Amino acid sequence: MDNNTDVVLVGINTVIVAGTVDSPLTVNKTGSGIKACTFLLRITEVGTVVTSSGIREQKRFDVVVRINSYGRVAEFCSEKVSRGSWVVIRGELTNRMHVEKNVSTVDVKARHIIVVPESAITNVKLEGIKKIKEINDNE
Repeated sequence: MDNNTDVVLVGINTVIVAGTVDSPLTVNKTGSGIKACTFLLRITEVGTVVTSSGIREQKRFDVVVRINSYGRVAEFCSEKVSRGSWVVIRGELTNRMHVEKNVSTVDVKARHIIVVPESAITNVKLEGIKKIKEINDNE
């Protein structure tokens, strides 16, 4: 590679998450006056675990992620998203260090939010239930 070539890295820190809005939205403004919207997103997965006695079981795993949005995305969020909404979010990971607790947390800074209609969610849930049943039947 030529040392005089500019290199642009795109999409290195891109995440896509989907789940249910699990908290009321907090809407406010940053110190510079930009609209901000924050909420918790619950992501549920079903996976197989093996117990200490060797039995395979289907288990539900929930992960809660803090979602932050700013500007036009926050405006959209405050108008169209509410607790219980099922959303798909494309954004980037951000890190916050809480010095007093000696803890670091990872949030998602939303760049795009899609609110999924309830009718589509029902179909997805039904397909997911069918898939879990197929997995159980084949074991």
